[in-house]
Amino acid sequence: MTRLHQVKVQILGEVMAKHCVTPEELVGDSRMADVLAARREATVRLKAAGFHPAAIARTLKRNHSTILNYLDSKYGDRKRDRTRAHRALDRLSPDIKDIVGAIAAAEGVSPVMLTVEWITERARYEAEAKARAA
Repeated sequence: MTRLHQVKVQILGEVMAKHCVTPEELVGDSRMADVLAARREATVRLKAAGFHPAAIARTLKRNHSTILNYLDSKYGDRKRDRTRAHRALDRLSPDIKDIVGAIAAAEGVSPVMLTVEWITERARYEAEAKARAA
């Protein structure tokens, strides 16, 4: 047994004992709070011990994005925001969406980032116009 494997076994054993979960529960489908807490702790401790998120995902039989979410609670928020931004682009008419896509490609940015830039510029313009009118 390699040193790294020993570390992994020790960490998982300590986490399972602390949270009173079985190995089957740790790698299974349960979403019970105590099992999730054990998975999160195991993930954080394995990462601190030098394990790569993909290796942790294989160990816990999880998708790597789940592991990234365990390590960074804001990961899920950022992913959800990107999805919402793309959905907003989908609401544009096809001809406008093509124009936005062409301009974004010419500028070397994503259509979402280009749209965010435009909205930001427009918001600043409106705020300055309102301040001048006051």
